[in-house]
This record gives sequence, C-alpha cells and structure tokens, in this order.
Amino acid sequence: SSQYILTTHSTTLGASIELKRLIICQGEKIFPMGSDFTELEPKNYDFLERFLDATKANLFFARGVLLVEGDAENLLMPAIAELIDRPLHRYGVSIVNVGSTAFSHYEKVFIRKDGQSMGIRVAVMTDLDVKPLEAHVDCGDSAKKIAEIEATKSEQLAKRGLETGDPNVARFVAPNWTLEYEIALSSFRRPFYLAVLLAQKKRTSKTGEPKKAKREEVTDKAKTDIDLWKDRWGEGPRLYERIAWEIYNRVMLESRISKAITAQEFAAWLYRYPHKKKLREVLTKEPSLRYLVDAICHVTEPLVEMTSDEDNGS
Repeated sequence: SSQYILTTHSTTLGASIELKRLIICQGEKIFPMGSDFTELEPKNYDFLERFLDATKANLFFARGVLLVEGDAENLLMPAIAELIDRPLHRYGVSIVNVGSTAFSHYEKVFIRKDGQSMGIRVAVMTDLDVKPLEAHVDCGDSAKKIAEIEATKSEQLAKRGLETGDPNVARFVAPNWTLEYEIALSSFRRPFYLAVLLAQKKRTSKTGEPKKAKREEVTDKAKTDIDLWKDRWGEGPRLYERIAWEIYNRVMLESRISKAITAQEFAAWLYRYPHKKKLREVLTKEPSLRYLVDAICHVTEPLVEMTSDEDNGS
C-alpha cells in the first residue's frame, strides 16, 4: 500500500479534513492535531467538526488569531488595529468570528499536552455580561446592589479570564457588560450613539442608505440627546453609566437595532476621522476599551509611547 502526504494552504481543504488528522507546520516544527497531542476533548472535536468551516479554518494558517464572539467585534477590531498602528494584515493576524461564547473549543486547538508552544499568538475576546445598576430599577439599597454587582463582575472576570496554560493564548474580557456598552460608556459615546441612530435609519430606509437630510437629522439628535441627559442627571457619580444604559439598552436593544450595522457605521467614523493621533491617544486611555487594545497588542506587538511630532496620519 502507498502513503501520501498532502500539504495545503487552502482553508477550504483544511476545513474539510478531520481535525484529528491534521498536522500543522510552524517553522521547522510540526504539531499533530490528534487527541494524544492537544488538550482537545472528544466534545471539542465534535463541536469543531460541526462548525469549523473555511472562514474559521484560517486560524491554521495565521501568525496570530483574534477569537471574537460576534459580528460587531469582527467589523470593529480591524479599524481599531489600524488606528493604533497595528494593522492586522501586517502581522498576519486572522479574526475568527466564533459567533458565540464557545471559545474553549477553539483555544484548545493551540494548547499542547507537552506544554510546547505552537508559536501562534491567540487573543480570546469576550464580554463580561454583567448588567449595571441601571438595569435594576427596584434595587432598593443602591449601595448594596452596587456591591453585589461588583462582586459578580469579579467572579465572572476570574472565571472568564482564567489562564489557559499557554502564555501565547490569552483571554481579554470586557470590564463591565458588552462591547457596545463599553463603547457607549467611553468618551466615544456621541459618535457611537450616532452610529446606532444611523443603523436604525438604514433599517427603515427604502434604499438601505439614509438621505443626506436624515443623516443631518440623526447627527443633531445624537448631540441633543446626550446634552439633554447630561442636563437631566447633572454631574452625578453615575452620569456616564446612565447615558451608556440609555444608548445601549433603551435605544439599541429595545429597538432591536443591528449590532453589525452599528459596528460598521462606527468603524467608518473611526476611519474617516481626520485627527488620528488625537483619536489614538483617547482610545488608549479609555478604561472600558483597554481590553480591545490589549488584545490587539497581544497578537501584534506592544504599543510604544508616541513622540510629540508624530502625526500618525492626521
């Protein structure tokens, strides 16, 4: 009988072969994907056989992988990476949209039983999924409820941010709730709210693209609403949490506005904003968005301090 060794750079072919029969070549090393060599369990193989299509199989051919749980992250992360001068294509980084929180099935592909690293840097990005105080309208003692929420956040962060066993495979968790809430909580709240309103208009527009007058209308509404909320709640300790709740829950979720279209609109705003250096400085200092920056840096390279004369394309 004859034996054949078939090599490929095809994601389609890579996705069509049983995972346990694959051997990944990295540099001068080879990494069999069988159960004797990886941390994958039978349930992981079963899951991946069902969902590892050609779009996800590109993780086998990448130098770095961003595992994300939805379309919004899939659309936004390239824009954020460009903004901080870490374009993903430059580093051979692929985004794999898991479409759920079933990350463990994918991350275990890269974790070896012998502890040897495959040399592929993997960032797993996930929401914390803990609703803020504003979600509990009848919470009574707010101080007590805040303490309970913070305890839940710590518990979830410890659970979702567990060490994977391989320093090249790391998890990056949203500090509060979801990606959209984190952006609405940041100083990007106005352009993000504008993106939400534009996504809503796109859904109701006959052509799928709001006319110029409608765009101007929602631009004014974004500014007016946020100014109104600031006047209503003053400079209270939860002013920005309240605004984020209004944008994400009361407008976006209750109106069922598309997260993907919103992300697309917000990414477009990031791309066309003229003062890239200023935008980058704001982004990298936002506590609620730091996990996005850290995830990108993990699969590319760390940020360096900008010099005073750097314009970064502005």
